[in-house]
Amino acid sequence: MKKNLLLLSLAGLAIASCTSDENLSENAGKSRLRFETPLMSKVTKAVTGEIGGLIYPIEEKFDIYGIQYSGDFKGWAASTDVKDFWTGGSGLTVETASHVGSSTGVNASWATAHDYFWVNEPYKLAFAAYSPSDAKGDATIAYGATGFTFTDFKVKDDVAAQYDLMYSDRQFDCTRNKYENTGIPLKFNHALSSIVFAAIEEVEKKTYEITDVQLIGSINNKGTFNQNISEQSSATPYTETSEPEWDDLSIVGGTDGKITYTPEIENGLYTVTGANDEFTGGKSAILPIPQDVPADAYVKLSYTVKTELQSGVKVDNYTKDIPLSEFIVTGTEGDKIEEWEIGYRYVYLINFGGSKKIFFVPAVNEWKTGGTAVYTIK
Repeated sequence: MKKNLLLLSLAGLAIASCTSDENLSENAGKSRLRFETPLMSKVTKAVTGEIGGLIYPIEEKFDIYGIQYSGDFKGWAASTDVKDFWTGGSGLTVETASHVGSSTGVNASWATAHDYFWVNEPYKLAFAAYSPSDAKGDATIAYGATGFTFTDFKVKDDVAAQYDLMYSDRQFDCTRNKYENTGIPLKFNHALSSIVFAAIEEVEKKTYEITDVQLIGSINNKGTFNQNISEQSSATPYTETSEPEWDDLSIVGGTDGKITYTPEIENGLYTVTGANDEFTGGKSAILPIPQDVPADAYVKLSYTVKTELQSGVKVDNYTKDIPLSEFIVTGTEGDKIEEWEIGYRYVYLINFGGSKKIFFVPAVNEWKTGGTAVYTIK
């Protein structure tokens, strides 16, 4: 299930080489990256839910790999005189970066807990990161020439605890002249899919209130992600491509082989309007592993209908199972969502429009012929 890489978020990162005399001090530049305020690192767990837009949240942390090499980049392991940037050794280690300073949005910066300095020519730096940092507790994470591998990642059972697993593009040939003042840009990609629900009503004199929604089915909740970078080391300039994919998919837990995801509805109740509005999303988005949509997957919807009558308001409660296969993609003739792809967001819209106001069509039967009676006046 290889898909093209989808670019969605941008995080500003400022990093330099280590302050320790034992760590690459022979290559350290004299200019240390400085920040307006001390490092702030108060986040103790990952930001939950989907991360939308282009701005990386300042509450989030990511883990980052870095290497130092001589000359131009020719590949993560194929470049000249490659060393681990954080330690100067031959192995590969990782550092955690947190938001620093008071800036937000595109002006925000992240840095590691220890100060690092830029290296001098002919050395350059390359970096790659995954987010959130806490993901290392849910998978075995490795990085190399082919990029990231997240082995045996399992989606949280509780939707409220799910997070937006992301991986960055590789940023290479980083030098002091390029990024000393701006920080090193990292572009993050979503590794999972996102599923949200929306509703709209088109019925007069009725009010629809959604009280619960669940996604149920044979949904694979465990798998291994591979970034699948292909390096063109002999190309000038160097280029690389990637075809990220998930494999080794399986179902862990659940009931009778089926997984149930229950997104939280804000305030426990959503009153449907005449507009196409999402009533889950953000922290209540379901973030499944990308996969073919299970044939048995369905939405279990609980809702209340309040009908205005002359004598008052009638209240009826309903629970309805809606197969995902019965949701039709807008603007098509019967097309369905058949696959949840990497980095894609899917909106399942429930239209309360089938129950029209009761009306009558009167008609009159023709008179039947009863015979003609005649009287003649003489």
